[in-house]
Amino acid sequence: MARLDFGWNVDIDDFISRVVSSVPKLVGINKKIVVQDLYDTEFGIYNHLKRNHNKPLASVAYFECEEFTSNSLLSDVANNYISKDIHKMFGLSLTEFLDFPTHICEELFKVCDTHLAMKKSALDDVESEFEKKIGQ
Repeated sequence: MARLDFGWNVDIDDFISRVVSSVPKLVGINKKIVVQDLYDTEFGIYNHLKRNHNKPLASVAYFECEEFTSNSLLSDVANNYISKDIHKMFGLSLTEFLDFPTHICEELFKVCDTHLAMKKSALDDVESEFEKKIGQ
């Protein structure tokens, strides 16, 4: 699960100043590797200054704190797509629905909420009438 506070405790300006002032002149891929390792260390992804021989590929490894999909908008939209029956209501596949701008998706969700609430109310009325007739 991604940490929602990831990186908020890092002073970016200070980080950049320290990198620029402390890293010797590097060229090409060496510059990228050093800056990426410093970034990983500073943001708490992985401390490259205290190397762990059990993680020789730490510079390219995936770390749990980098996971971003569990709190993503995509997850919310997919769940709403299913729960609000978008396919049934509008005949749209998930990929077609995702092609719409976010504000259109949100509006369609509202339309579905209204329609589903009306449908539920009508079903509640029918159920209530049915129960009255059975009870007589």
